[in-house]
Amino acid sequence: MTPIINYLKSDTLPADKKEAKRLVREAQYYNIVHDALYRKGISTPLLKCVPTSATRDVLEKVHGGICGNHLGARALSKMVFRAGFYWPTLQKEATEFVKTCPPCQKHGNFHIAPPEELIGVVSPWPFAK
Repeated sequence: MTPIINYLKSDTLPADKKEAKRLVREAQYYNIVHDALYRKGISTPLLKCVPTSATRDVLEKVHGGICGNHLGARALSKMVFRAGFYWPTLQKEATEFVKTCPPCQKHGNFHIAPPEELIGVVSPWPFAK
């Protein structure tokens, strides 16, 4: 995020032309408001760009905070967007965060059950107990 901030504040571009072109294209989606970087959303207002050092705190508060309900990774990332936050690796970090959450691992659905042989139940006559 630092190259984007440098470009938006002082029009400083990297020396590599390919990287500079990519940066100019990417920077059109960002704004600086009161010295904070925001990303323009498609159908949402500005999303505050969270620094790498604070991403874990945001995930913890949204996932298990006062309004959190230990959502899955996809729902967690959507909830973070709705809360007004953004960072480029949100999807990946949300997946890793949910995988390491002890309550989610203890009480979550167990989708990958080991295969077992089905055992038939035989009834001597219809409706027998």
